[in-house]
Amino acid sequence: MISLNRRTTKTLTTLVVLASSIAGVGNARANSLNDTDADNLRTLLLLSGVAVAGYHRDATGLRQFGSSVLLTSGITLAAKALVDSERPNGLDNDSFPSGHAATAFSGAGFLHRRYGWKYGLPAYLVATSVAISRVENNHHRIVDVAAGSLIALLVNQRLVSTGPTLQARISATNLSVALHYRF
Repeated sequence: MISLNRRTTKTLTTLVVLASSIAGVGNARANSLNDTDADNLRTLLLLSGVAVAGYHRDATGLRQFGSSVLLTSGITLAAKALVDSERPNGLDNDSFPSGHAATAFSGAGFLHRRYGWKYGLPAYLVATSVAISRVENNHHRIVDVAAGSLIALLVNQRLVSTGPTLQARISATNLSVALHYRF
């Protein structure tokens, strides 16, 4: 496993969030993300999951994130093979469900479930822009991106535990405080 100091992970997290924001804002003026921007933002969401787990030194969260992404991808690929739905642009028969939406929402769902709305809300906004671009660029129908998003969110619900919270226990013989995080 890669070991980064706290300052490096904080810097990496900040860069990923800034890059996501800049790409999203820059393309908001163009009405839709192009395919390359959607690919990049989807990747940034995955990197954000790794970076935030690293920043918090959360090995359990990192394992849960990896499991969530792998299972989401597996379910999505299996569904594509079983359903065999033609894309709106006629390119192939891999329309349902959307892999881009599944991957983007896998990252966003993890950040929200594990670390709360502080990380989840911006990630959901980026994931939503990726999903919308897939429909606007004629790669998917709304039902395709909705299904991909739902798969990711359900897998995260099942595999990712919520981050711990601040807990304090006081008894007549013992004082213990466990400091955890939940934003």
